Amino acid sequence: LSGLGGYVFGAYCLFNSSLAGLELAAGLAYGASPTDDALFAARHQAVCGRDYRLTLAVSAFSHPFGEHPVRPEYLLWDDPLYDMYLQSRAPQMEEYGKILKKIVEKILAAGPDVPTDFRAAQALAEAAAAKITLGKELLKAYEKRSRPGLLKVCNERVPAALTALREFDSYFREDWRETAKPFGLEVIQRRNAGAAVRLEETRRLILALLQGKIDRIEELDAALEARKCGKELPPNVYSGSVLL
Repeated sequence: LSGLGGYVFGAYCLFNSSLAGLELAAGLAYGASPTDDALFAARHQAVCGRDYRLTLAVSAFSHPFGEHPVRPEYLLWDDPLYDMYLQSRAPQMEEYGKILKKIVEKILAAGPDVPTDFRAAQALAEAAAAKITLGKELLKAYEKRSRPGLLKVCNERVPAALTALREFDSYFREDWRETAKPFGLEVIQRRNAGAAVRLEETRRLILALLQGKIDRIEELDAALEARKCGKELPPNVYSGSVLL
């Protein structure tokens, strides 16, 4: 069902969401129009007990921007001190942030009884949005050596990103245990744990800078230098995150 990626978020191992793709494929195989959402929604609810249209709405996770779609899990696991993925997609982040907000609103509007995979998707959207805000404010505050800005990042943005990450980790684990064999879960848990440690490291370094224990954060200096030189960060290479 790789060709139905725009209709599902099963690519994130939230497997039940792939049932919407099966619904569409079955309908097309028997001659239904691909735009007959009323038919698909009614049958999907009757057979699977799931909201077909909500699944389509949440599938905006993989919203295409030209040849390089933005992926929320890449934002989730992007190192906050390097922000290589975030910077490589910088022109798209404002619009993508709006998409994430709409996803969260649609899931919340569906009520408290939505399946666990929708809650995991909501938490992933919130975590990705938190990383966008963190990355934007951190580099700006560091470049200006803005003490209020750095304190805000340290005391508000990093904790918000950590909370959203842990919420996603919890819902993702719950959904995985409900729908899949245990093998493979450890890979995602290690990635999430690594992302949490790097967020904590970011906070430690900001505090050390503000307390005068260090006079610079080398990772952020490198990010600023790359931006000034107009150097493009490779879109498929992320420091210690996605590919490991």
